[in-house]
Amino acid sequence: MQRRIRKRFDDDRLVLKCRVLARQRIKKAIRLDGSLDWGRLPKLVTVNPKLLKQDDADPYLSAGFQGAPSWASGYNTCSGASLGCSAECLFGAGHGQRHMLQNGEQKVWIARITRTILFYEYREQFKIQMVKEIQAFKRKAQRKGFKSAFRPNVITDIDWVKLMPVIFDQGIDVLYDYTKVAKRLRAVMRPAPYHLTLSRHEDTPDELIDSTVGEGFGNVAVVFSTKKGKALPSMYRGFPVIDGDLTDNRFNDPIGVIVGLRVKNTGKKDESGFVVNHAAWS
Repeated sequence: MQRRIRKRFDDDRLVLKCRVLARQRIKKAIRLDGSLDWGRLPKLVTVNPKLLKQDDADPYLSAGFQGAPSWASGYNTCSGASLGCSAECLFGAGHGQRHMLQNGEQKVWIARITRTILFYEYREQFKIQMVKEIQAFKRKAQRKGFKSAFRPNVITDIDWVKLMPVIFDQGIDVLYDYTKVAKRLRAVMRPAPYHLTLSRHEDTPDELIDSTVGEGFGNVAVVFSTKKGKALPSMYRGFPVIDGDLTDNRFNDPIGVIVGLRVKNTGKKDESGFVVNHAAWS
């Protein structure tokens, strides 16, 4: 399956163009001694509009790492992806939609691909810079009187616990993510402040959803065909559905629920089963 997903990205002209431009940007930032001039590169820790969706009374300031999903960068950042979710990926949503060009370039895509290449090819320098930016974000939250919330995978599904565990030692109040890799929710050694929500796709077994929610391992996010502004189904597979579009702070969700999300943009044409039919559960 991953081979088919990779081909989808490798055959996309806009993706290929963004990869070339991302590498050109990195090349210009390399000093003679091989170190990176981070002032010429996109910030690693940023605030995405989706991270700002939270209750007015919520005391958290949220930020995250926006890499390139699936095989967009040439590296696979979503090992649990399916054909359906990769086709409807949020890489094409929000400010990352294909038509949102500036001077003929998709700036958001280029920045996301640049960050991902840096993660895989300049790991040590990336780690040092990531820690600096997380610390700066934490201080900003403290100055504003907020607790800090950090989402390492805004659009990716990287195993940060394995590949860069240092980010969990920076004093952030809570880290949180969606993941399609179920075993991460059940990992005994998962860092204490790391909250995970399993993300369903068309190949997720119903039994896995039932056991994850029913046995208290975590909640499960489900994308419904529900239109914007319309109410989500109240129940899914016997579990209550909460509105996940109201806030991105999944760590505040009650235990034992389905996190309902409304379909976005290209997902409205989904025929894979990734998007669940609203009518079937209303």
